[in-house]
Amino acid sequence: MKRLKKNILMPLCAMTLAVSSIAAHAPTAYASTVPAPSPRWSYLTMIRGSMKVDDKNIAKISVACNSDAFDTNKIEAKCELQQLDGSWKTIKTWKEENNGTGLLYDKEWAIAKNYSYRLKVTAYTYKDSVLLESATEYFDYGYYQ
Repeated sequence: MKRLKKNILMPLCAMTLAVSSIAAHAPTAYASTVPAPSPRWSYLTMIRGSMKVDDKNIAKISVACNSDAFDTNKIEAKCELQQLDGSWKTIKTWKEENNGTGLLYDKEWAIAKNYSYRLKVTAYTYKDSVLLESATEYFDYGYYQ
C-alpha cells in the first residue's frame, strides 16, 4: 500500500503543484478591442457562382443568390462570364429574376483554351419593385488549358 501511494500519489501531487504554479503566473486575458464583424450586406444573404468545364470545352455555370425573407420579395442575378485577354472582358452575360427571395440558375457556354476565366455575379434585391440593394462578387475559375 505504501508503495502504491509512493508511485501514484507523489507524481500526481507534483503535477498538481506544477499546474497551479503555471496558472498563477499566466497573463491576464482582456477583451478584444477589435470590433465585431458586421454583415456584408443589409438585405442580401448569399451570392455564389461556380464554373466547371467538361472535356468538350463547355463551361457549366451555376449562380445562386438569396435575400432576406422578411424585407424583400424579388431578386435578380446577372452573371458575366469573363475571360482574361490583357484585361478582363465579358464574353457572355445572363440575367434572371424571381419573385421571391431566392434564385438559382444554371447556364452553359463554350470557351477557348489557354485563357483564365472568372464569373462576375451581381445580385439585386427589391421590395415591391423598389431596389433595396445590389452587390457584386467575383469567382475565379483560373487558367483553362
